[in-house]
Amino acid sequence: MNDGALMNGGWPTQGRNGKSLTWALALSLVFHVLVFIFTLVAPSIWKQQRPLDQIVTVDLVSMSDGLPDMPPGPPAAAAPPPPSTPPKVTAEPKVSITPAETPPPPREAAPEAKPVSLEPIKRKKQKSEDTRLVEEREKEQQDKKKKETEEQARQLAEKNKKDAEKKEAERKQQEANRARQLAEQAKLEAERAKKEADHARALADQARRDAGRAKLDSLRGDLRSGGGGGGSRGSSQLSLIEQQYFAALIQHIRPFWDLPEMKAWPKDTEAVVAVTIAADGKVLKIDFERKSKEAVYDQYVMQALRKASPMPAFPAAMQRKDVEVGLRFKPGDLGSM
Repeated sequence: MNDGALMNGGWPTQGRNGKSLTWALALSLVFHVLVFIFTLVAPSIWKQQRPLDQIVTVDLVSMSDGLPDMPPGPPAAAAPPPPSTPPKVTAEPKVSITPAETPPPPREAAPEAKPVSLEPIKRKKQKSEDTRLVEEREKEQQDKKKKETEEQARQLAEKNKKDAEKKEAERKQQEANRARQLAEQAKLEAERAKKEADHARALADQARRDAGRAKLDSLRGDLRSGGGGGGSRGSSQLSLIEQQYFAALIQHIRPFWDLPEMKAWPKDTEAVVAVTIAADGKVLKIDFERKSKEAVYDQYVMQALRKASPMPAFPAAMQRKDVEVGLRFKPGDLGSM
């Protein structure tokens, strides 16, 4: 560049460089005007021609090292023009601007799929397995505890049952012992009562025998007095009637007094029996006043009296309800006391 192409201060005023700068300023101005117009007109164009849906392709496997993608930076601003005096514009063309409708908000792009890792699934599966094992272990412990509780309850019930059975057996044994003691006591009392009754009966029999003997002695005295002709007529007649009855009674019993010949009985063998006879001849009682020394002999005496029953009835003149007769049994002989 020569010295003639420079102005004071060093700024270019003519030549090729001056023309280039002028055109650059003009183009920049036109570009800004077009951008402004496009900004006003673009929404209506966007509304009329709706863009197609954006198709996003996502790779499941990221080749990055796990670093997050950096957000895109702001668009680079146009380089500011060098400071210069803007050219004078004579007239700015008028542009009719139609108010643009508010554009719909742009759709958000689908988030980028993050890489899928199999490690969480393994951890989840392992956790599920561990949880299942823990639950099974807890269930086993609960079942074991339940079985132990049931076994303890069963053992307790069995023990209570055995205790109850033992107590019941002891109670029954005590009752049996008490009943046995009462039975033994009752038996002793019965035996004592029997002994007392036997003793009383023996005393009564002895008293009766004594009374019978006294009566026989009195009757025998009456018979002797009647045979000698002493006494009143009525007394003699009564004694005669009784004497005749006693004689008939002995004659009735004698055929049944028959000792077997298998043994030679001593002549002094004798048994004295008191027989109580009713008016119709029925034998009311048989008592031995004196037994022989041979039990078999006494049995033959009782046998003869049973065979001879009933005895002859009383004569009407006797007018008695019963009579006790003393009989003496000797071998081959029968007589009255």
